[in-house]
Amino acid sequence: MLHALLLLAALPWATCSSAHGNQRRVIQQPGLIRFPITVSEAPAGTFRRLRRQNNADLTSQSTGFFYTIDLVIGTPGQAVPVNFDTGSWELWVNPSCANTSETAICESLPRFTGSTTLVDTNRTGQIAYGAGYAKFKYMYDYISVGGAKINQQIFGVAYDTSVVAYGILGAGPWVLGWQSPYPHVLDSLVSQNHIQSRAFSLDLRPIESPLGAVIFGGIDTKKYIGGLEKRPIATGPDGSVRYWIYVDGLSVTREDGSRIPVFDQTNGLLALLDSGTTLTQLPRTMVTEILKAFPSARQDPNDANQYIVDCAAASLAGTVDFKFGNTVINVRYDDFLWKQPQHGICVLGVSPNDCE
Repeated sequence: MLHALLLLAALPWATCSSAHGNQRRVIQQPGLIRFPITVSEAPAGTFRRLRRQNNADLTSQSTGFFYTIDLVIGTPGQAVPVNFDTGSWELWVNPSCANTSETAICESLPRFTGSTTLVDTNRTGQIAYGAGYAKFKYMYDYISVGGAKINQQIFGVAYDTSVVAYGILGAGPWVLGWQSPYPHVLDSLVSQNHIQSRAFSLDLRPIESPLGAVIFGGIDTKKYIGGLEKRPIATGPDGSVRYWIYVDGLSVTREDGSRIPVFDQTNGLLALLDSGTTLTQLPRTMVTEILKAFPSARQDPNDANQYIVDCAAASLAGTVDFKFGNTVINVRYDDFLWKQPQHGICVLGVSPNDCE
C-alpha cells in the first residue's frame, strides 16, 4: 500500500529498531512497541465521499477497509478496538450505532462500559470528519497499548456521532499546532517513558493479510529496503498542522520500460499522509496522465471518481513512481491496484480530488 511507503519515507524522527517473533503478538522492546493492526472491510455505502480541508479526513470509498488496534481501557481493563487514523488527533470510543448506515458493524464491536477508575472531567469536545462527526465527554483513565499502561489518559466517550461506525485513535497532531491542549496517546507514551520518541510507523498489508502493525517509537528495519530520507512536515493549505509533505515528482514506468511523466518539480504537490483514506487522491489532471498507462480503465458506474481496470494489469511489470527529495519509491502495479475478488473487479489505486 502506498500509505505505508509514504509514511516510512516521511518520518523524520524514526529510530532504527527491529521487532522479531510472532507478528500477531504485541512486542515491546526498550523505547519501542510493535502493535498488530487488524484490517477490516467496510461494505459499500459506509461513507460518503466528502472532504473538507478544515476537517479530519476520515473517508473510504465503496467497499473500503480500515485499520484497528485494540486498546485496553479502565479497571478492570476492557479491550476496545479503535480505528488507527493518521489524519485526525482525538481518541474517542462508543459511536452511536443508530446513526450509522453500518449498524451491524457498529453493534458487533466491543464497547467501553465503565470503570472503577474512570474520572469525568466535566468537559466536552467534538471533531468533524470528512464524513460524519463525533461529540464526546472528556474522561481520563488507564489505557494500555500492549504492555504499556498509560496513567490518566484523556479520551472521549461519545454521546452523539454520525456516520462513523467505530471509535477512533487519532495519531496526528492537534490541527492548530504541535503543542496540543492535553497530551494525546503518543505524547503520553513518551512522557511516561514507554517509548523514546513520538515517532511511529505503519506496516500496512493487503486486506487478506493479518500481519500489519503499527510501530510506536520508531521503525522496523526489516520492513523496507534501501535507505530512508528525512522529509520536513509542511504547513497545510489552510494553515493546519497535520502530516502534510511535498511530493517532488510522479511518473509511471510501463512494462516495456517506457515512461509516462506526470510531473517533476520540487515541492510540486502537497500531500496528506492519511491512513483513513483508501485510495491515493490526486488532482484530476494528474490522474488523467496516470490513466494513460491503464488502457482498460473505465469509470466505476457507482462512483465517477473511481476507475475499474482489468485485474490482469496486476501481473504486469510496471510501477507508479513517487519522488520525495532524492528518493524515488516505485510502487508495483500489483500494489497499486485495489483488488476486490468478492465483486470480481480491480480498482485503480488513485482517484481525482481537486479540492485540496
